[in-house]
Amino acid sequence: MARPIRINIKGGYYHVINRGRNKIKIFQEGDDYENFLELIGECCTQYQAYVAAYCLMPNHYHLLICTPQANLPQFMRQLNGVYTQKINRRYHCDGTLFRGRYKAIIVQEEFYLMRVIRYIHLNPKKAGMETNLGEYTYSSHKEYMNKKKSKEWLKSGDVINKEWMPGSRGRKAYEEFMRQEDDKELETYYNAKKRAFILGEKDFVDEFRRRYIDEERYYDREVPEEWKMRQKKKQEEIEQRVVREYKIKAPELFCASRGKENEARKVAIRLLREHAGIECKEIAGRYGIGNPRGISEYCRRVKMMCERDKVFDRRYERLRSSLQVET
Repeated sequence: MARPIRINIKGGYYHVINRGRNKIKIFQEGDDYENFLELIGECCTQYQAYVAAYCLMPNHYHLLICTPQANLPQFMRQLNGVYTQKINRRYHCDGTLFRGRYKAIIVQEEFYLMRVIRYIHLNPKKAGMETNLGEYTYSSHKEYMNKKKSKEWLKSGDVINKEWMPGSRGRKAYEEFMRQEDDKELETYYNAKKRAFILGEKDFVDEFRRRYIDEERYYDREVPEEWKMRQKKKQEEIEQRVVREYKIKAPELFCASRGKENEARKVAIRLLREHAGIECKEIAGRYGIGNPRGISEYCRRVKMMCERDKVFDRRYERLRSSLQVET
């Protein structure tokens, strides 16, 4: 059976759903939920994406993700892969955590986007995990109600301002929208064994199919080259900024001497990995590191240095915040 087409579009909204294999729990304790949310934030920074809504249930999760850089596969590979590694280490197990390929549904903006947000936020109540809407901890509903500080990567305020109306009036409109009767059309769509991967008005679906499917303009074929060019630009800027910050010559970034600290090299590697989304294998090849797994260790060391040394942390943050590459 052929796998569904994966179409990557700039600024596209995707309702992503993934479940544990054999219905196992993917979140067993509170720390698991928190670690997953932290990882979402890291992936959003790394791949310049943001989340419009989320709900983490014990054996599955819902994310409504926007990808300005048309890079959902890279984002999801990092999110699912790293989280699986964390869970396997924590609970001393091995193998896959998720049951297979995640579901990704392209969602039309405006009314359909609003309906999907409501569907996501109502999941705990429908599953009997809360009596009153808003009691469940691990969804973005409280951020939408302004009862919880919004995460940097969660654009609840922006969505309310755009899809409902600005400010407190928008939050009241959202609250009223959440109290409306069940969306039977959407329930039917999500309960169907076979469903389209595009959710929207007929005109939207027809135009989407015409542009990206009927004419065989698959973005999976077009995006990689554009993505590589963008990564190359980011790589050059990161390395140039690190060289200027540390007042060294460019070749020194690539020198690793046993017993000799090369702080600039470590900083460049973490910025390339976590703020440019460049794969470990590519960084390892560029910096002469034999095992790509070593890149994660470099990133971990820099993170520890930031936690221990306030001066270093300020320096790293100054570099990180300056990396606003025009694309």
